Amino acid sequence: TDPPRPFDVILAGFNVAYRYFKDIHKLEHHSASHQDYPTVEHIHGAIKRNSEALPSWCRLEHPDTKFDRIQGCQWLPLAREGLYSLIHLVLLALHRPYVFSVANSRTEALKAGISVLRAQERLFQQSQPHHCKVFTPVYASFDAIVLLAALCLVFPNENQELRTDCIDVVERGMQRLGIIGQFNS
Repeated sequence: TDPPRPFDVILAGFNVAYRYFKDIHKLEHHSASHQDYPTVEHIHGAIKRNSEALPSWCRLEHPDTKFDRIQGCQWLPLAREGLYSLIHLVLLALHRPYVFSVANSRTEALKAGISVLRAQERLFQQSQPHHCKVFTPVYASFDAIVLLAALCLVFPNENQELRTDCIDVVERGMQRLGIIGQFNS
């Protein structure tokens, strides 16, 4: 019943996804070994389950927005989009080492990249020009754009159902980066 604090959003992100960065880093150091792929599937499943257990005020889909208009919580809609973006960035990082060897990782990386770029677009639409100096929107968007473009170019016959969404979010993401670049050398 208490209004959330910024720390609560960070804690939610940690409990859902950020805590797996160490495991993802270990997977990357094992050179994307196929024997480690069950770990990828386990972490992916855990992040999805953890997302479903988020408190209603920071739920990624159909959030309870009652706190959004309370004095001192006007930051919450932006924080929610940032949380959504970063959780999907973790999923993108999880599957990245396997995109050239496991078809399922290509599909999951595409879905995660699309989610990152959609969240970044919603975040950007709510932002002020001085927010363009923050590094996170640039990093998250750039990472997703590069991976989506690479996968679409290298595997043109896969995931056709996601192709239009990929092209759309990449084009809009590049436009956003161009705008951000005007404010952030």
